[in-house]
Amino acid sequence: MTAAARRKILLTFQKLNLTIYASKRRWERRTEPSGNVVTVVWEGALASKLIILMVNTDPRNGEELGAPFFQATVAAAMDYEVDVVCTATAGRLMKKGVAESLVVKEGSPKTVYDFIKDAHEAGAKFWCCSPNLDLFDMTKDDLIPECSGIVGGAKVIEDIMEDDDAKVLTY
Repeated sequence: MTAAARRKILLTFQKLNLTIYASKRRWERRTEPSGNVVTVVWEGALASKLIILMVNTDPRNGEELGAPFFQATVAAAMDYEVDVVCTATAGRLMKKGVAESLVVKEGSPKTVYDFIKDAHEAGAKFWCCSPNLDLFDMTKDDLIPECSGIVGGAKVIEDIMEDDDAKVLTY
């Protein structure tokens, strides 16, 4: 991820008055009763990888799609290795044109594909589960450019079970 992209993400967090995370350190801004703004930093041994499994997320319901992609963006901006695996119905999101036609909030100019591009730009990798190709009549050529490739169930399970430094979020 470029320094400009990281600054853009961190500035967005500041504007929204959210907790700011960077490089496996947790930074939290607090306003004391006196009005002073204090930055508190915690450091420690943390997991180095986040695996986001999108299994039960239904692409036909756009509001379900914001959190996983936003969290992928945040984790990648924090310098974590991030893999987003889209399988089952969520696998459709890896097909060109599908995410471009969806929005998280009705009337929003930002599409689900924009969220995917943000996460990818921050460093997240997207994967399509291999059975989805047959299930949704897709080929590798049908996948969005942000999709790093195709993975099978054994690879996903191996990554989860054998990587002590990985944490998993499922949607």
